[in-house]
Amino acid sequence: SNLNDYSVVTKVEFGNTSAMITGDVEHHSEKLMVEEFGAYKLRCDIYQISHHGSSTSNHDSFMDAVSPEFAVIQSETGNSYGHPHAEPLSRFQDAGVTLMRTDHLGTVVAVTDGKEITFTWGNQNAQPEDVEPGEPVAQTFIGNKNSKKFHSPDCSSLPKEENRVLFNSYQEASEAGYIPCGGCLG
Repeated sequence: SNLNDYSVVTKVEFGNTSAMITGDVEHHSEKLMVEEFGAYKLRCDIYQISHHGSSTSNHDSFMDAVSPEFAVIQSETGNSYGHPHAEPLSRFQDAGVTLMRTDHLGTVVAVTDGKEITFTWGNQNAQPEDVEPGEPVAQTFIGNKNSKKFHSPDCSSLPKEENRVLFNSYQEASEAGYIPCGGCLG
C-alpha cells in the first residue's frame, strides 16, 4: 500500500567497487531485500541512503547488510519533511560511514576506476561529515599543466595524461596557482 516501497533499487558493480541506489524504499522493502538476498549481495562501497535519510528507512538490519564505506544523503536544506532524520544519521555515524550530504555539499559525484573511488562536490567550503580536511579520499582534482586550470575527475575537458597534475583538495589546487574550470567547477 506504500508507493515508496515500489521504488526501483539498483546496485552497480565496476571492478572491485559497487554502489547501491534505493530510491524511497522504506523498512518493509529493506526487510524483504535482506531476507531475499542477504548481506553478501547487498554489500556495497557507496550507498545512496533510502528515502532522503528518513526514519522510516535505513534500519539496523539493512544497514548491517549494506555496510557501506560512503553514504550519500540526497536532501534539500530546510525541506518540509525534516530530512535527513536523526535516527538514520546516528546509525551511519555509529558505524563509521563517511556521510556525503547534498544539503551541505551540493551535488556529489563519485568516480571510480574499479579500484579506488574519488568524490567531488559543489560546495567547496564544506567537507563530508567525519572526514578531516585534506584526507585523500575526500576529493581529487585534475590540473592542466598548460592552462593552469583544474577540473573534477568527471569533467569532459580533462587534459591529456601527460599534462595532468593531481591535487587532493580544491584548496591545494588554488594554492598551486591553478584556477577552477568554468564548466565543471564554475
